[in-house]
Amino acid sequence: MFLLYDNYTIYYLEIGRVEKAIKYIEKALSLKDKIRISYVNWLFLTEAHCHVRFGRYSKAFEYLNEGLVIVEETNITDHL
Repeated sequence: MFLLYDNYTIYYLEIGRVEKAIKYIEKALSLKDKIRISYVNWLFLTEAHCHVRFGRYSKAFEYLNEGLVIVEETNITDHL
């Protein structure tokens, strides 16, 4: 299900509907405890893109740092 939400996020980013994109990425992130940790990095990266498009650079930086923490703890660099 999280992949569906992630794809909706990417779609809405592409058409410039960032608010809607954030709504879907938040739904995807709500499932992060149920998916492989390597996908969580991807979700954080997508969330960061949403915030960059909105000009919320400090929020984007927070999500990028969360992804970095996962990489440091697991050494899984998929999607980064």
